[in-house]
Amino acid sequence: MNYAYLSLGTNLFDRMENLRRAVKRIWDFGEIVAVSSVYETQPHGFEFQRPFLNMVILVSFPDGPFHLMDAVSRVEKVMGRKRPFPNAPRVIDIDILFFGNIAIGEPRLTIPHRGFYRRKFMYMPAVEIASLGFRPFWYDEFSPQDGWIRLYRMRPYGGSPSAFGIH
Repeated sequence: MNYAYLSLGTNLFDRMENLRRAVKRIWDFGEIVAVSSVYETQPHGFEFQRPFLNMVILVSFPDGPFHLMDAVSRVEKVMGRKRPFPNAPRVIDIDILFFGNIAIGEPRLTIPHRGFYRRKFMYMPAVEIASLGFRPFWYDEFSPQDGWIRLYRMRPYGGSPSAFGIH
């Protein structure tokens, strides 16, 4: 079994419901081991849009990283994800942050996610999960105080693991 950190984000319609629906669909192909808190963050890139809700989940997945990418892409498609331009508003965005200790640098998939170390909305929820004992290779190498993390305005929004069916 392989363990992957997935980042989920949404800023359209009922944002909490979008996260719940995505988590439920991810259960169809992987076992969710841990769920971070949900954070509300200001958009970046295209700033004239609603704030995002972001979270990270740790999932156990039986296949390789490209199969996982295909599976999360199907979830995005089924939920109505459109890509009209970079950083556009979205119903759901699911990114693979880490997949075990694998590093991949291909046009189709980059692991670790190239934005992870610069995006607090990815980093902090992942550190929250890692602090529970699910410590990946990167956990002891980096600190939230390091200067390369962008200072997005970010606040807890709610959403405990039980809100996503995790007990």
